[in-house]
Amino acid sequence: MKKVYIIGSIAIAIIAGVSIFAACTKEENKESKHCKEVLSSINNKNLSEDELNELMQNYDAKFTVLDEECYVTTYYYAKADFCVKSYTDVDNTTFSGICFYDEEATYTFTQINDNKVQIGYDDFTDSVFLTNILFNEDEHKISFDLKVGELELSGTSIEVSETLLAEFMGFATGASTSLSAGIGEIVGRIAVLVIKELVSDAIGSIAKECIRSMERSSRDCTRIGGFPRVEHRLGHLWCSFECREKRPY
Repeated sequence: MKKVYIIGSIAIAIIAGVSIFAACTKEENKESKHCKEVLSSINNKNLSEDELNELMQNYDAKFTVLDEECYVTTYYYAKADFCVKSYTDVDNTTFSGICFYDEEATYTFTQINDNKVQIGYDDFTDSVFLTNILFNEDEHKISFDLKVGELELSGTSIEVSETLLAEFMGFATGASTSLSAGIGEIVGRIAVLVIKELVSDAIGSIAKECIRSMERSSRDCTRIGGFPRVEHRLGHLWCSFECREKRPY
């Protein structure tokens, strides 16, 4: 089968700013006590605008994608059941909020060699690999290509914290045998978002439509100031969505 190559400039035109930044880097490594308090009480209170902004400055990974003419930046937190999503519409209107999620599908990572890692995910219908992995320790960057079946997507570059860089480098080079659950889930979720937009049949049609529907619902809920709660179940036949109103305190 003929291989199709998508050069980075084309991919960037489709996915705006495909980038991950890890917050609380070693230089800033001191996550504020107040930020930890906000994280620990996230389920129990409304967030002020200042607290939401604080969360968006103290994240584990940040990823921006163009989704249905809306730019979506997601801020991920390891071992958390929520993320922060910030949306920018075509008219440059921006709104942000907390999105809670629960997912039964699992991600697995297998080190093949020094520059090839396989990602396993229950909803993938084809093999997925990170290939040609390069680590830039000076700039805290990881660069790689995605290989989905016979399709190759070139030119993804990620900016990460020292901690994330060291952990992923250790795993990719075989120095360690596994990724931590939080890091693996974040990398897996981002891979799914990229593949969902660029590879039409790499994710089952039921799963893909469910993910897209939940994303649209989450955006609409956040737009009116609500708290989206998403639950994805295996097979995507019993998934659920709820838009909770802000608490009156």
